[in-house]
Amino acid sequence: MTSRRTRVLIVSAGLLASAPASAQGAPEACSVSAGTPRRVELPDGRIVSVDVQSIVQSRGSIFAIGRHAYVFPRITTPVTSPIMRDSIIGFEIEPGGAISLVPAPPLSRPVFFPKVAAGLDGFHAVFATSGDSAGTQAGKQDTATIWYARYADRKWTVPERVTSVRRAYLQHELTSELLERNGTLSWAFTYADSWDVLAPGGVVLFQRRRDTWSADTLHTLTVAGLVRLLDTADDSVVALLARGDVRGTGPTIHAQLYLAWFTSSWSEPRLIAGDGRRELTLPILRTIGDDIVVSWDNWIPWRPESSRIEWLKVGRDGLLVNESIIADGAKTYPFEFIVVDDRYPVWLYHGEPFGSTIELASATDTSVMPLGNVSAPFGSPKPKSVALDRSQALVLTLQQGRRPDEPMVASWMTTLKFRCPRSARR
Repeated sequence: MTSRRTRVLIVSAGLLASAPASAQGAPEACSVSAGTPRRVELPDGRIVSVDVQSIVQSRGSIFAIGRHAYVFPRITTPVTSPIMRDSIIGFEIEPGGAISLVPAPPLSRPVFFPKVAAGLDGFHAVFATSGDSAGTQAGKQDTATIWYARYADRKWTVPERVTSVRRAYLQHELTSELLERNGTLSWAFTYADSWDVLAPGGVVLFQRRRDTWSADTLHTLTVAGLVRLLDTADDSVVALLARGDVRGTGPTIHAQLYLAWFTSSWSEPRLIAGDGRRELTLPILRTIGDDIVVSWDNWIPWRPESSRIEWLKVGRDGLLVNESIIADGAKTYPFEFIVVDDRYPVWLYHGEPFGSTIELASATDTSVMPLGNVSAPFGSPKPKSVALDRSQALVLTLQQGRRPDEPMVASWMTTLKFRCPRSARR
């Protein structure tokens, strides 16, 4: 396998919690404005609802796929059920703004947990097939098959089998995004050696070069619960995982963050955050310049009001640059994290009143400052975003119908435009 430096961030295993939080903090001299929210509708007026889990942009087209994909009729009278489901996994926003449906890949079994990456001539995707319950089964899948296919011109290529896995954590929140860089695809998932809760496990990094897949495994003393990947400017891949830590008498109860490196083999993971007393969940990786930026939700299990968004930078030399609390309270779980103009970190989470606003915050190494609220239908647990350019992002949310002439639930899209100073303290 070609030598490729891979930094891996590992979070100790612990059940992913569900909690929300409140706000406090935001960026330095940045401002944000929102366009008019637009419901996701097909050209004939039919209404689309998708819980988007993976979204990318390529050549003016935006590809959004996930779970619970439904199509409702154009509303003129009360409606209680969709007219299309199961046969689609998402939608594409084509250049010019027209919406088209993305059908499920052509396999005889339902597909689960799709992740997508942008390519020069379409979109790449990996996904899984398994038993009938795989799409709703919590935790690890007993057995599953991983597939790869490409989507272009509103159709899929014939899916190719990548591998079969056992006791793998394949749910959307647990696997990495699919990355594409210089013709190489990268994707990672975690697994357990056995069903024992204290069993060892590991992380598998899959990469595809010249139509050939390779796999590299990082073995861990206890089960790894989640993984994230991120490409960096020096052609590295950064991965964020959930893994258990063993300390003498047994595993810690709560998640911790670790950093590891991959060249031709894995280094020993290094602890960078978490003391085992609070749960660290759903971490997100980004880059700002040469720094790796890590953000996560920190909370005391079953106490949503204890939730808080934290972050730190890992410098190119491996040193930790800073750690601070961005916002706290029950609204902040879960959150979205983006980088504006390649230098400004911005967090998005629920604002007040709940369900109709997105609250935003940004930060420097020394301060956290609020960006305020923008109006958007926002009833889903978290927003999902994709960069349109250096200063704009498209945010996707879900909202339940509130009137008889609205569908039960619909996807909405809102464009955010940021204005930030050309110099940033880092």
